[in-house]
This record gives sequence, structure tokens and C-alpha cells, in this order.
Amino acid sequence: MSIAHLTMTADIYDFSIEDWYVADPSSDGGKDPLTNPPPSPFPTEQECPLTPFTPALTPVTVIEDCEPKVVSISTAFNLVTHTAEPDLVFYATDGVLFYADTKIIAKNSPDAFKALISATSSPSGDAEYESLGSMKIIPVQESSVILNIILHTVYGTSCAEFAPTFEALVEAVCRMPLYDISPSTHITRNTHLYFALLAYAPLYPLDLYALAGHFKIHDLAVATSSHLLSCSLSSITEEMAERIGTLYLMRLFNLHFTRCTALKDLLLAPPQLHPFTEECSFDDQKCLTRAWAFVSAYLAWDARADLSIHSMNLVFSPLAADLTCSHCKKSLETKTHDVVAQWASLKCTI
Repeated sequence: MSIAHLTMTADIYDFSIEDWYVADPSSDGGKDPLTNPPPSPFPTEQECPLTPFTPALTPVTVIEDCEPKVVSISTAFNLVTHTAEPDLVFYATDGVLFYADTKIIAKNSPDAFKALISATSSPSGDAEYESLGSMKIIPVQESSVILNIILHTVYGTSCAEFAPTFEALVEAVCRMPLYDISPSTHITRNTHLYFALLAYAPLYPLDLYALAGHFKIHDLAVATSSHLLSCSLSSITEEMAERIGTLYLMRLFNLHFTRCTALKDLLLAPPQLHPFTEECSFDDQKCLTRAWAFVSAYLAWDARADLSIHSMNLVFSPLAADLTCSHCKKSLETKTHDVVAQWASLKCTI
């Protein structure tokens, strides 16, 4: 082993070369570097016994039923949509919360939810909802769809953005009296719910008229009655008649009767006769009178309250085809125009 190598080794182990190398290894006090290696600079196991590593254990408490609870809040009635801080929360049966202001409710409908507001309660005794501060929780036995329509009606706002179905609108109106809300008071001309219901008049005229008649919503009944001109009165069931009520059922019958009677009266008088001429005698004019009577009988026999002007013109137009007298043609044209004009101006609502 060279001196250079021993020097490098000494530098690594950080001890003096004199402590290891002796010039005369055969002497009694010498040490052979090959057979007697230098002591290790690191402590031995006896000097520093190894202790097994044991990680520190932190007690962990297992919490059962810790699933997060999702709370649904109405997009129309929440904390953001109110100008003032709401003091009332309605809780629908499907878990949706509706924030409301008792001052607005009392202003628009003094008796609305009066019985519920006066009673303090919380949904199912849920402690989480009881911690909503000073706001009172009122569980309402309505789905969020129905409750949304009712609150929009009380607030005087439109629920059209939610596209409620006709069935939902009818159910909401029928449930209003349970919360001291009068449908006839809140469903008047130019109100949002009025137009929402009237939009379904072409599709459900009889059902809508029955709803209006049942709750005495006059404006809605009048507007809907024009869509019932084509309704066969014999198709109204006893149950539907009871729901409409005697007052509005009588008005509907009078509407049909009045229009049918007016149609017969308009058709009764034939076209005016013109003075005698060489080309058209009185006997010739009687042909037009007989033809008019035949057409009138045809229309009067199956008189309907919804008879269209187009249908009348189709019946009257063939009469002029066989006429050769210009005066007769003029008389027929005047009479036809007069009948059509009066029929078009006849009242078509109750």
C-alpha cells in the first residue's frame, strides 16, 4: 500500500497517518494496517443501541353518517332576489327553500299564509334549519312547482320563465284558498297569472272556463268563452257542469243560443227586390228569393255559434253564378255583405 493511498484514506476517515502506520511493523508496539484496521469513527451498536421506530399514533374519531346535505334554494325567491332581507322561509315537500318577506306578502295579500305565519314551526324538527337565524321556517305541503306559482302570484311577478304546465297552474289556483289567497282577487285582467292561464285557452277551453267559473274569475271566463263557440254543449258532463256553476253555465248556453238565433234572423230576410225591368220581371226575381231561402235553410238547419265567414261566403257565392240581371247581382252582393258584416260584429263572448 502506497503512502499516497494511505494519505487519501486518512483524509476520508479524519485521523492521523501516524496513528495507523508504524515504520517497523515487526516491532512489539507496531500495528499491521492490513491485519489490524483502524477503529471505526462511527459508534457501535453496543455504544448506541438501535431503537425500533414507532410512528406516533393520533387518535381518529370515526364519524358516521357524515354525508354532505344538499339544500335546494329557489332561483326566484332567495337571499339575492330580495331588496330587503327576508324574514321568512317556506319549505316545500321536495326540499326546496323559498325566502320571502312578510311585509311584501302582507302588502299584496293581507291574509295570505296568515295561519301559517302566526304559528312557529320547523321542517321535521331539523336542527340545521332551525339555525337559520331569526328567519321563521314554515313547512308547506306543496311541491316546489306549485309553491313557486303561488308565491309569484302573491308577489305579483311572472312565473313564465319556468314554463309551468296547464295542470300545474290549475292545481296552484285550486290550492290558493287553503292559504287564504283569493283567486278572483289575484287573477284579474293584466295580471301575470291571468295571461299564463289564458295562453292555454285554445288547448283547454272548457277546463279553463270551468276553473274561472268555479272561482268566479269573471275576466278569465269572458276571455275564454270565445274559444268555446265550437264546443258542443251536449258534451258537457254533469261533473263539469257542477264545477262551472249555474251562473257561468247559463251564460255559456245564452251565448250559443244568442248567436244561433241571430244567425237565423240575419238569413231570414231575402235580398231586396228591384223595380220591374224588361230583362228581369218579378217572377224572375222570385228565383233569387227561392235560392236564398234554400241556402238560408241549409245554414239555419245546422246553425252553429262558431260559423266562420269563409264558410258563409262559400255557400253564398254559387247564387250569383246563374244570375244574368245586374240589379239582382247587386242586390245579392249587398245582402251577402250585410249578413257577413253583422255576423262578424256579433258578440262572441259571454
